[in-house]
Amino acid sequence: MGEINITDLEFSYQRGGPPVVSRISLGIAHGEFVAIVGPNGCGKTTFLRLLSGLLLPSAGTVAIDGRPPTEATIGFIVQNFAESLFPWATVRENVLFPFSLKVRATQAGYGGHRLEEQIARLGIKLPLEKYPYEISGGQQQLTAIVRSLLYEPDVLLLDEPFSGLDVTTRRRMQDTLLALREHTPLTAVFVTHDIDEALYMADRIIMFTPLPARLAGSTAVPFARPRDRSIVRTMEFSLMRTEVDSRVFPE
Repeated sequence: MGEINITDLEFSYQRGGPPVVSRISLGIAHGEFVAIVGPNGCGKTTFLRLLSGLLLPSAGTVAIDGRPPTEATIGFIVQNFAESLFPWATVRENVLFPFSLKVRATQAGYGGHRLEEQIARLGIKLPLEKYPYEISGGQQQLTAIVRSLLYEPDVLLLDEPFSGLDVTTRRRMQDTLLALREHTPLTAVFVTHDIDEALYMADRIIMFTPLPARLAGSTAVPFARPRDRSIVRTMEFSLMRTEVDSRVFPE
């Protein structure tokens, strides 16, 4: 499933200290791709960590299919993706690592040729026998994404996953992630500071204010799927970019 319900969410790093996240209430439907945008340092990463269960709210609740995040299966892809891969393990071993933590992984048959079949189903190729330091940044990021998708999470959380990549690789990874979601539809929350990226990838954009993070607004993205990069050159895209930018940076 993967329906997220957030009610009066608040968080402070110190008891009684100033809030980083303040009174956010939000619903995210199963299968929805939501982008979170806002000024740098506005609490987007903190919000994502609250959704993941890595941080506990100071007040309010987060529920995934009616359960706490710690009881859901969550894929979390971070900005420094290379740090999430084990340098001493091959791409194959990195992808299979989450399954090794569960007995049902063996029963599900993800070892051996089964892994190749699953990756082929996603329509991609990975150098499974190479080590992370032997492959490009884009392939490292793809390894992290595939690992999360094959784990079949209820929710996929992405914290500015492409910000460290060059423009060409970044665009390729955006298109790859969109294509992967066509094969594996799931709820995704994507934090980015790039409004163009949010408009191109998301079903809906949630806008945050500067600290403390509050909801500044929400807008549906009307572009049909599958997405074609030509939409970024349309007048509708340009007008939406201006609208979102004015609401995120009203000054």
